[in-house]
Amino acid sequence: MNHLRQFLSTYSGVPQADLEPYLYQFKEGDCVRHLFRVASGLDSMVVGEWEILGQVRAAFSAASSPKAGISYVRGPLSRLFHQALRVGRRVHHDANLGSNFGDYRRRSVSHVGVRLVHRLLGNLSQKQVLLIGAGNAGQLAGRALAAAGAGNLVITNRTYGRAEELSTELNALAVPFELLSQSVSNSDVVISTTSSPEYLLQRTKVQEIMAQRASRPLLMVDIAVPRDIDPEVGLLDGVSLYDIDGLSATSDAASVGMEPEIAVAEDLVLEETATLMEWWESLDTISAIATIREYAENVRRAEVEKTMARLRNRQAAGLDLIDDVDSEAFVAHLDAMTSALVKKLMHHPTMYLKEGKDPARQEDTKVVRVGTRASTLARLQTDLVLNQLRPLYPQLDFQIVTVTTHGDANATAPLAGMGLGVFVKEIEQQLLDGRLDMAVHSLKDMPTLLPEGLALIALLPREDPRDVLVNRFGCGLDQLPENTRIGTSSPRRQSQLLSLCPNVSVVPIRGNVETRLRKSEGEECDGAILAAAGLLRLGLADRITEYLSPQSFVPPPGQGIMAVETRADDDRMAGILRAIDHAPTRYAATAERAFLERLGGGCQVPVGAYAQSDGELMNLTVFLGTTDGSETFQAKVRGLTHSPHQLAADANLAIVERGGGRLLEEAGK
Repeated sequence: MNHLRQFLSTYSGVPQADLEPYLYQFKEGDCVRHLFRVASGLDSMVVGEWEILGQVRAAFSAASSPKAGISYVRGPLSRLFHQALRVGRRVHHDANLGSNFGDYRRRSVSHVGVRLVHRLLGNLSQKQVLLIGAGNAGQLAGRALAAAGAGNLVITNRTYGRAEELSTELNALAVPFELLSQSVSNSDVVISTTSSPEYLLQRTKVQEIMAQRASRPLLMVDIAVPRDIDPEVGLLDGVSLYDIDGLSATSDAASVGMEPEIAVAEDLVLEETATLMEWWESLDTISAIATIREYAENVRRAEVEKTMARLRNRQAAGLDLIDDVDSEAFVAHLDAMTSALVKKLMHHPTMYLKEGKDPARQEDTKVVRVGTRASTLARLQTDLVLNQLRPLYPQLDFQIVTVTTHGDANATAPLAGMGLGVFVKEIEQQLLDGRLDMAVHSLKDMPTLLPEGLALIALLPREDPRDVLVNRFGCGLDQLPENTRIGTSSPRRQSQLLSLCPNVSVVPIRGNVETRLRKSEGEECDGAILAAAGLLRLGLADRITEYLSPQSFVPPPGQGIMAVETRADDDRMAGILRAIDHAPTRYAATAERAFLERLGGGCQVPVGAYAQSDGELMNLTVFLGTTDGSETFQAKVRGLTHSPHQLAADANLAIVERGGGRLLEEAGK
């Protein structure tokens, strides 16, 4: 595969190191299924997209056309692509993908972009819409806009003639590309489709345009790949920018409401994959049969020659057996010949079966070493992960290996002074050394920057993310007596606690959940703040006196989420773990950790972040404060679930707008 990676890098001009994170590899049946899903639109950003089938057909046609007398798609590969095209047509027709659009051929990024505009703005008849680009995507978007009732449609394109041609078809206005800035300034909506190698609209240019619009909002939809519009344009006041990644999060693009059709489509793909793999495997069988037959014929001829030679020798000696084929001597020779024939014919197949048996059995019982901390909670969480994996991979022997981390070994020092990753470093080192195959962590313990060579493959569905109060008085925060001692080693919990309850005192406590509960009963303090998830998993919910709202007492990034880590180059293990990855949890965790990453990537400052999705949109609540609680800043932003990094950037900006810029700078040092 290295030569293919090198070719892609050379062809695209992208360094191989930058290209590598976006490459993946499938083998045998997985490869066939992937191509069939691509051709069917099941792997597209817009589920059920029709245009992708035409792109597969065009690629196949280009590769099949003889160049210098050579066709690059022959034999089994040709059959694979012919069947992929047939599967794509069958899936779209039989599964009825996109029936909620009225016509499955309208499942496209262009149509989804227009539907988003219509949903956000409603009636488009009085809106001025600028369409940039008149290629295939532009034509689809233009026709969708016309169908949606856009009454003032303006089209611009680098080649003016193409813009004019499309505008004639759609009864729109074509303008020269040189008037792009003026056209944007006059518009309520901009949809860009050109796939220019450089940004057509930079932040500075749009900022100048917005200054002339007297606070008129501007909706921009960038469906180009690569992007036509600088992503930083979306940070400007009055501008709402949606790119192709953001569109993939909308219900129109995703599978919302299409679950029955997708299930039918996936079944069809599996059926067609099995059909092709059966044919493919039969090629080996046919070849093997031909080889065995040829071998058997050669052995037969050789044995016949040997037998005839012996008979001739006996005949020459005056022992003519041919005259009496029923004689005991002739039968004995014939029996010996056929016996030798059978033994020789069966020798190699028998050896093949014997030698091929043990390696398969060894593979079936492969050991997977799973690293975790030794605490009761860590072992329990690891069991929860393995309970999901074992039914999926019964042939694998998952063996738990406990590792003592720096944070476990030093249970008295304040966490804030111990650096990042104190509960994961030693486990990660054993992963890198090859002593472990996978590791289970609490995501909140992991720095945002992983060691080189490791990857976070699976995040499991989130348990309750809230912090909870336990105390010997059995009351809530607002009822705690004066000078109540509350235990915590978290700067974030201390900051929020003192901000909400300045009459309490904070006592630093360390240890596992059971130890901290014991200390909170009056041994060292009167109560403690802990994570709800840990208590619930340990069956200790009865110890909780109050669940603290994540909107007022913001949890840390990743709280309640179990994370599974492995080596980045271990494709086999990554394939196993992806089966239990929970996409909604990953989007939420990505937003939370992206906000944390802007502050240095660890939990050494009082910072909280909690993301909650309600489908295609997600809320992100963030907190930043001083350890003594004298200064606290909180913000809540809302955006597309599939744009978690943009959401984190919005949250960062919101904290600055609320006066928290100085704390952000200090946290990032």
